[in-house]
Amino acid sequence: MFVCHCRALTDREIGEEIAAGARDLDEIGRRCGAGITCGGCCPLLQELLDQAAEQAAAEPAMALAAQRP
Repeated sequence: MFVCHCRALTDREIGEEIAAGARDLDEIGRRCGAGITCGGCCPLLQELLDQAAEQAAAEPAMALAAQRP
């Protein structure tokens, strides 16, 4: 799905930037240009950032749970 219509960037492309280390809206903007033209995609960009942060926080807990007998 398109997230940034101004730059024709999809959720997959934004996800790749987040996976590569983008941690905030400014960094996403610097890396791929999303959110810097009209700003209409910023709420969705923030949602994607939040989802990635939640997933990253859950991964260590899941790994610990898998190690328990």
